[in-house]
Amino acid sequence: METCNARKNLEKIRFQAIKLFLAGTNPIVIALQLNIKLPAIYSWIRLFRKGSWEGIRAKPHKGRPKTESSNRLNEIQQFFANHPNA
Repeated sequence: METCNARKNLEKIRFQAIKLFLAGTNPIVIALQLNIKLPAIYSWIRLFRKGSWEGIRAKPHKGRPKTESSNRLNEIQQFFANHPNA
């Protein structure tokens, strides 16, 4: 399961990769140094060219919806037990 922390760490790796690229390092060398697949490096470069530093920032994700608490589920079950035709 991916956490917010994992996305922030990936963002740091993206920034490091772009800094290396801007310093003139070959993308193949960047991929080997950071142990990242080459297509990802090219994708980050493309995103950087399109949207600068904001383009490679970690975006918020909605994630899985929250489930009802057990108290709330008991309330719902009791409601339908008392009102079976509802």
